Amino acid sequence: MRRWIAVLAGALALFLVLPVSSVAAHASFVSSDPVDGSVLVAAPEVATLRFSEDVLVSASRVTLLELGSGRTDDLVLTSVGDATVSARLPVLARGAYILRFVVVDPADLHETVGSISFGIGVAAPPAASGEEVDSSWPTVAVRAASDGALILCTGAVVLALVARLPDAARWRLGMAIAVTATATSVGWVILFQSDVASVGSRHPDWGSLLFRSDPGRRAFLGVELAAALCWMARMYRRARPGGTSAFTEGTMFVILCGFVGAAAAGGHAGVGGSFAVGVALRIAHLGSLGAWIGTIAVSWWLSRGPEPAAVPWKAVSRVAAIAVAISGASGLLLSGRVVATVTALLDTTYGRLLVAKAAVLGAVAMLGGWAARRVARGAAPRRIVAELAGVSTAIVLAAVLAGTAPARGERFSPLPAASPQIEVVDVRDLTVSAAIEPARPGANLVQVRVLDTRKPSPGPVTAVRLRVRSNDGETVVERSGAPVDGVAEWPDIPIERPGTYSIEVTIDRAASPVDPVRASWTIRPAPVPRATRVLSTRPWAPLATASALGWLTLVGLARRVTGRT
Repeated sequence: MRRWIAVLAGALALFLVLPVSSVAAHASFVSSDPVDGSVLVAAPEVATLRFSEDVLVSASRVTLLELGSGRTDDLVLTSVGDATVSARLPVLARGAYILRFVVVDPADLHETVGSISFGIGVAAPPAASGEEVDSSWPTVAVRAASDGALILCTGAVVLALVARLPDAARWRLGMAIAVTATATSVGWVILFQSDVASVGSRHPDWGSLLFRSDPGRRAFLGVELAAALCWMARMYRRARPGGTSAFTEGTMFVILCGFVGAAAAGGHAGVGGSFAVGVALRIAHLGSLGAWIGTIAVSWWLSRGPEPAAVPWKAVSRVAAIAVAISGASGLLLSGRVVATVTALLDTTYGRLLVAKAAVLGAVAMLGGWAARRVARGAAPRRIVAELAGVSTAIVLAAVLAGTAPARGERFSPLPAASPQIEVVDVRDLTVSAAIEPARPGANLVQVRVLDTRKPSPGPVTAVRLRVRSNDGETVVERSGAPVDGVAEWPDIPIERPGTYSIEVTIDRAASPVDPVRASWTIRPAPVPRATRVLSTRPWAPLATASALGWLTLVGLARRVTGRT
């Protein structure tokens, strides 16, 4: 007995000691050096890729492709900060190059794939922007099965705490706890293996994958926790009412908390705010779903079969009412973290899946309310099969959501205000400023202003000529015109790619010639494309918080009405 308690304590201690990723899943590509599409004069020695979240370097790869030669190189990667990857480049000759990257986040081993391009003395080829890869349908199926098993396991343990069952029912309930705990841990192991298979076997560092990624830690801890819970379920089947039984039930609940905590940590827990708050909300959501649906499902199962047990439906109904309130409120608060705006909620696949899940659980809650009225009158509940079918649908939707990138990011934010980039140069008695706006790829507004600081002026400026060159010395744009009140302006200067461009302004003044003015502009990469249809830019988080308070009030009123029936 003491030996197994020591094993249990060690497993729980290991769960608390092992680090958990305080990052969100789906690391999106942010920027690079060299800039995507840039033209360089000299070959760089390293390429730096920056992402929105941490990446697991040991499971990531970057490949260099030289166009026209067929040359490909797998580059050596190092981590420069958790969210930045540095790739050592070989000696590069003049030509066009593409860097293809596949990076893996440690939260759930999801991949982000894409490429950047650059040219050395020549124009850069087109490249594909970073794209986050969602989970496959087999992975979604396994995740749904493991989540369903954990919900049933939670319900079985909660029922053991709130009900005093006869020996035959205790034996069946103990078996249910052992089977569902084992199914949960097996599902986590299969998920980890599936994630590793999707990443590939190119990395030798299995220890990094097992202990630095959340799927690896979850699989490792799940086996230990399942073994401990199976043993305690065996003791529960043999225990008699009294002190030993209370100790066994309490210990099973502690192990169950470890299960729920392991399931809640990682994934999208760090999206939209504090990681600790995200984990707490996910624990509340998953645990309350188990206490609600899992308890009802296991109670219904015990009440059927060749030896049906007398289930205390009133006690189960009280637990379910509290769990309904917590699961709805926590789910709404979580939605405010993973969805940026009303547009993101209503006009994206992720948001619509979230709305569908909430609608299904809302319908199940209504069925539960009708069942609670029957229980309050002393009758057994009905339509439990319909409730379980609805919850199964919600579990599948939740599994799809877990493998999909949340509806957050720059694409839902308003476009940044366009600010001109201005270079000012003094040449003899003139102050010349050259401004470009918005300094992005595409058509730009360029304005050259010439201010004569000598009084009286030696003579009028008759013409201004502008020449823009790329880093390889090629003339990209050439314009000329007569200034009006010292200002020459062109609204349609086309610059196709980001990077640094040299500019030369030649000023024609017959009375007192001046040397050409030379400076440079930096053309920034184009902003992330915005949502094609904007329903509302209002943030969803405050509305989700208000909805959570409304849900708690609604459930409280419904419970009072049910209790009076």
